[in-house]
Amino acid sequence: MRESLRLNVGTNVAVWIGRERRAAQLRTVSRFGAFVSCDPPPPPGAAVRLVLETEHEPRMLATGQVAYQIERGSAERLGTPPGIGIRFDRPLPSCRKIEAAAPRFTGELAEVGLPYLLAMVERTQRSCRLRLIRGDETATIDCAGGEIVTAQLSSRPLATDDVVRAVMQWNDGTFAMSPPVSTARAGATKSIAEHLLEYERGRVILNP
Repeated sequence: MRESLRLNVGTNVAVWIGRERRAAQLRTVSRFGAFVSCDPPPPPGAAVRLVLETEHEPRMLATGQVAYQIERGSAERLGTPPGIGIRFDRPLPSCRKIEAAAPRFTGELAEVGLPYLLAMVERTQRSCRLRLIRGDETATIDCAGGEIVTAQLSSRPLATDDVVRAVMQWNDGTFAMSPPVSTARAGATKSIAEHLLEYERGRVILNP
């Protein structure tokens, strides 16, 4: 793979599961994995090949496994396209500007909102730090084992649950998911499932 290869959000690709091809589109990509929109999405655990289909000839980008799946019903509730998160078998060698310690999953909140990110964290029981930036405001959410630990907002002091509730409404800005900073459990009184249920109820009330 040449160093000059450029992978951008919106790039059309193909996901191969064995001999079956599914058209897809890159939403986020890093050295370690990618999120691609495709419908129907293959199931978690499936071995896949990610291929860039150029005008001249297909180019293999990476092989990996489906780490999580967002089906159409869940996608509609979370406001994100159906698709899959792929964990690469090997880091992409062409993305040398992305350091090994850099955030592994980044993107735009307009494309991938916090409800979707939290649903993924819960489903995969992930430990991580979520950092969201909108204008001059920054929110940090620490998760351990698929649960929210603490959350902070740069603009004002709020309880962890109140920070999560507020940031779930952000529909612009950027996010970065990086390895966890701490596994200490304190601060949150509600599970991710409870926050998602609250969010969905609010959407129904606001958009009857």
